[in-house]
Amino acid sequence: MALAIDRKKTALLVMDCENDLVHPEGKLAKAMGYGAMIEKHGTIGHIRRVQDAARAAGLPVIFIKIGLDKMKPEEMPKRGQFFKALPNIGGMALIKGSWGAEIHDDLKPAPGEEVIYKCPVSAFSRSTLDETLKKLGVTDLILTGVATNMVVEGTARDAADRGYGVITVEDGVMTFSEEVHQASLVILRTVGDVAPAAEIAAELGG
Repeated sequence: MALAIDRKKTALLVMDCENDLVHPEGKLAKAMGYGAMIEKHGTIGHIRRVQDAARAAGLPVIFIKIGLDKMKPEEMPKRGQFFKALPNIGGMALIKGSWGAEIHDDLKPAPGEEVIYKCPVSAFSRSTLDETLKKLGVTDLILTGVATNMVVEGTARDAADRGYGVITVEDGVMTFSEEVHQASLVILRTVGDVAPAAEIAAELGG
Protein backbone atom coordinates (compact mmCIF):
# COMPACT_ATOMS: atom_id res chain seq x y z
CA MET A 1 0.00 0.00 0.00
CA ALA A 2 1.39 3.39 -1.01
CA LEU A 3 2.36 5.72 1.80
CA ALA A 4 0.65 8.67 0.08
CA ILE A 5 2.81 11.32 1.75
CA ASP A 6 1.33 14.82 1.54
CA ARG A 7 4.39 17.02 1.09
CA LYS A 8 2.55 20.13 2.23
CA LYS A 9 1.49 18.63 5.55
CA THR A 10 4.39 16.33 6.48
CA ALA A 11 7.59 17.03 8.43
CA LEU A 12 10.70 14.93 9.00
CA LEU A 13 11.97 14.59 12.56
CA VAL A 14 15.64 13.70 13.09
CA MET A 15 15.73 12.77 16.76
CA ASP A 16 18.50 12.38 19.33
CA CYS A 17 21.26 12.06 16.74
CA GLU A 18 23.87 13.73 18.93
CA ASN A 19 27.40 12.32 18.89
CA ASP A 20 27.14 10.95 22.43
CA LEU A 21 24.28 8.73 21.25
CA VAL A 22 25.15 7.80 17.66
CA HIS A 23 28.90 8.25 17.08
CA PRO A 24 31.09 5.17 17.75
CA GLU A 25 33.08 7.23 20.28
CA GLY A 26 30.03 8.76 21.95
CA LYS A 27 29.63 8.17 25.67
CA LEU A 28 26.15 6.67 25.56
CA ALA A 29 26.76 5.07 22.16
CA LYS A 30 29.46 2.98 23.85
CA ALA A 31 27.82 2.54 27.24
CA MET A 32 24.43 1.50 25.85
CA GLY A 33 25.62 -0.35 22.75
CA TYR A 34 23.94 2.00 20.27
CA GLY A 35 27.13 2.74 18.34
CA ALA A 36 27.86 -0.83 17.29
CA MET A 37 24.31 -1.44 16.10
CA ILE A 38 24.18 1.85 14.20
CA GLU A 39 27.41 1.00 12.39
CA LYS A 40 26.30 -2.57 11.67
CA HIS A 41 23.01 -1.47 10.09
CA GLY A 42 24.16 1.75 8.42
CA THR A 43 21.50 3.72 10.26
CA ILE A 44 23.09 7.14 9.72
CA GLY A 45 23.19 6.60 5.96
CA HIS A 46 19.52 5.64 5.87
CA ILE A 47 18.57 8.74 7.87
CA ARG A 48 20.63 10.88 5.51
CA ARG A 49 18.88 9.39 2.48
CA VAL A 50 15.46 10.37 3.82
CA GLN A 51 16.80 13.73 5.02
CA ASP A 52 18.07 14.57 1.53
CA ALA A 53 14.80 13.47 -0.09
CA ALA A 54 12.75 15.47 2.41
CA ARG A 55 14.76 18.62 1.75
CA ALA A 56 14.47 18.19 -2.01
CA ALA A 57 10.71 17.73 -1.65
CA GLY A 58 10.37 20.87 0.45
CA LEU A 59 9.40 19.18 3.72
CA PRO A 60 10.31 20.87 7.00
CA VAL A 61 13.24 19.01 8.58
CA ILE A 62 13.19 19.40 12.36
CA PHE A 63 16.01 18.27 14.64
CA ILE A 64 15.21 17.08 18.14
CA LYS A 65 17.95 17.21 20.78
CA ILE A 66 18.06 16.20 24.42
CA GLY A 67 18.20 19.23 26.70
CA LEU A 68 19.14 17.85 30.09
CA ASP A 69 18.96 21.35 31.54
CA LYS A 70 15.19 21.30 30.97
CA MET A 71 14.92 19.11 34.07
CA LYS A 72 16.51 19.64 37.46
CA PRO A 73 18.75 16.73 38.51
CA GLU A 74 16.26 15.77 41.20
CA GLU A 75 13.48 15.62 38.58
CA MET A 76 15.33 13.20 36.30
CA PRO A 77 14.16 9.56 36.51
CA LYS A 78 16.51 7.36 38.49
CA ARG A 79 15.25 4.00 37.24
CA GLY A 80 15.86 2.27 33.91
CA GLN A 81 19.02 1.41 31.98
CA PHE A 82 19.30 4.74 30.17
CA PHE A 83 18.89 6.97 33.21
CA LYS A 84 21.14 4.79 35.38
CA ALA A 85 23.85 5.01 32.71
CA LEU A 86 23.96 8.81 32.66
CA PRO A 87 25.96 9.39 35.87
CA ASN A 88 28.18 6.33 35.33
CA ILE A 89 29.99 7.08 32.08
CA GLY A 90 32.80 9.35 33.18
CA GLY A 91 30.72 12.48 33.53
CA MET A 92 27.33 13.44 32.24
CA ALA A 93 26.81 13.04 28.52
CA LEU A 94 25.04 15.44 26.16
CA ILE A 95 26.41 18.59 27.80
CA LYS A 96 25.49 21.67 25.77
CA GLY A 97 28.50 23.09 23.97
CA SER A 98 30.39 19.79 24.00
CA TRP A 99 31.23 17.59 21.00
CA GLY A 100 28.95 14.92 22.44
CA ALA A 101 25.94 17.22 22.28
CA GLU A 102 26.51 18.16 18.64
CA ILE A 103 24.46 16.51 15.91
CA HIS A 104 26.41 13.90 13.93
CA ASP A 105 28.42 15.48 11.09
CA ASP A 106 26.54 13.53 8.40
CA LEU A 107 23.18 14.83 9.62
CA LYS A 108 23.84 18.49 10.42
CA PRO A 109 20.93 20.94 10.14
CA ALA A 110 20.90 23.16 7.07
CA PRO A 111 20.62 26.93 7.58
CA GLY A 112 17.15 27.83 8.77
CA GLU A 113 16.16 24.34 9.87
CA GLU A 114 14.59 24.12 13.31
CA VAL A 115 16.41 22.59 16.29
CA ILE A 116 14.18 21.84 19.26
CA TYR A 117 15.28 20.69 22.71
CA LYS A 118 13.20 18.20 24.70
CA CYS A 119 13.66 16.12 27.85
CA PRO A 120 13.78 13.30 28.63
CA VAL A 121 12.15 10.85 26.14
CA SER A 122 9.37 11.99 23.78
CA ALA A 123 10.12 14.80 21.34
CA PHE A 124 6.99 16.51 22.68
CA SER A 125 8.15 16.42 26.32
CA ARG A 126 9.03 19.88 27.71
CA SER A 127 9.43 21.16 24.15
CA THR A 128 7.91 23.53 21.61
CA LEU A 129 7.43 20.80 19.00
CA ASP A 130 3.63 20.68 19.02
CA GLU A 131 3.42 24.46 18.74
CA THR A 132 5.95 24.49 15.90
CA LEU A 133 4.13 21.78 13.94
CA LYS A 134 0.81 23.54 14.28
CA LYS A 135 2.31 26.79 12.97
CA LEU A 136 3.68 24.89 9.98
CA GLY A 137 0.34 23.22 9.29
CA VAL A 138 1.87 19.77 9.74
CA THR A 139 -0.46 16.80 10.25
CA ASP A 140 1.94 13.91 9.59
CA LEU A 141 5.43 13.05 10.82
CA ILE A 142 8.26 10.94 9.44
CA LEU A 143 10.37 9.68 12.35
CA THR A 144 14.08 8.87 12.37
CA GLY A 145 16.63 8.63 15.17
CA VAL A 146 17.96 6.77 18.16
CA ALA A 147 16.76 4.90 20.05
CA THR A 148 13.87 2.96 18.55
CA ASN A 149 12.47 2.04 21.96
CA MET A 150 13.06 5.48 23.50
CA VAL A 151 12.57 8.73 21.57
CA VAL A 152 11.10 7.06 18.46
CA GLU A 153 8.49 4.93 20.18
CA GLY A 154 7.79 7.59 22.79
CA THR A 155 7.28 10.27 20.15
CA ALA A 156 5.13 8.01 17.96
CA ARG A 157 2.77 7.24 20.83
CA ASP A 158 2.66 10.89 21.88
CA ALA A 159 2.10 12.05 18.30
CA ALA A 160 -0.80 9.63 17.83
CA ASP A 161 -2.38 10.87 21.06
CA ARG A 162 -2.18 14.40 19.65
CA GLY A 163 -3.74 13.43 16.32
CA TYR A 164 -0.66 13.28 14.10
CA GLY A 165 -0.16 10.58 11.50
CA VAL A 166 3.17 8.78 11.95
CA ILE A 167 5.55 7.08 9.52
CA THR A 168 8.65 5.49 11.06
CA VAL A 169 11.69 4.89 8.86
CA GLU A 170 12.34 1.23 9.59
CA ASP A 171 16.09 1.33 8.89
CA GLY A 172 16.47 4.96 9.96
CA VAL A 173 15.98 4.09 13.63
CA MET A 174 18.04 1.80 15.87
CA THR A 175 18.65 0.76 19.46
CA PHE A 176 21.10 -1.40 21.42
CA SER A 177 19.91 -4.81 20.18
CA GLU A 178 18.12 -6.31 17.20
CA GLU A 179 15.55 -7.97 19.48
CA VAL A 180 14.54 -4.73 21.18
CA HIS A 181 14.54 -2.88 17.85
CA GLN A 182 12.19 -5.41 16.27
CA ALA A 183 9.92 -5.50 19.32
CA SER A 184 9.61 -1.74 19.20
CA LEU A 185 8.82 -1.83 15.47
CA VAL A 186 5.88 -4.11 16.25
CA ILE A 187 4.48 -1.40 18.52
CA LEU A 188 5.28 1.34 16.00
CA ARG A 189 3.22 -0.51 13.38
CA THR A 190 0.20 -0.31 15.67
CA VAL A 191 0.31 3.49 15.99
CA GLY A 192 1.49 4.38 12.49
CA ASP A 193 3.09 3.14 9.28
CA VAL A 194 6.60 1.69 9.08
CA ALA A 195 8.61 1.65 5.85
CA PRO A 196 12.28 1.51 4.79
CA ALA A 197 14.25 4.59 3.80
CA ALA A 198 14.33 3.61 0.12
CA GLU A 199 10.53 3.47 -0.10
CA ILE A 200 10.04 6.75 1.74
CA ALA A 201 12.70 8.52 -0.32
CA ALA A 202 11.11 7.23 -3.53
CA GLU A 203 7.69 8.43 -2.37
CA LEU A 204 9.23 11.87 -1.84
CA GLY A 205 10.79 11.78 -5.28
CA GLY A 206 14.33 11.07 -4.10
